[in-house]
Amino acid sequence: MFFLREAAHKLVFYLHRHFSENRATQWHIALLMLFFMCLWWIKGVLAGLVGAFFVYWVTPDGPQRGWPAFFAFVGIALAFGLFGTVKSWQLYKAKVAEIASTP
Repeated sequence: MFFLREAAHKLVFYLHRHFSENRATQWHIALLMLFFMCLWWIKGVLAGLVGAFFVYWVTPDGPQRGWPAFFAFVGIALAFGLFGTVKSWQLYKAKVAEIASTP
């Protein structure tokens, strides 16, 4: 776990230094948008797995026990993913308008 934390720390430091030294271009902003969008989809999948586990745990035994958990997983993952996609698109539009207005 220490290795992952250190790698993430170095990545964030590199990106912060890169964006502070260089003027952000539309490609940089698009990559940042894709990064945030992927993070939201990953968070959605993980939250969906946790939600599906709890739904499966409280569902009574029977032949159709897995379907409510499946629907909970899909619903939670889609909700997080679509929210992240919309927020990333709004970030992209705002940042592109910001760099377009600067000389």
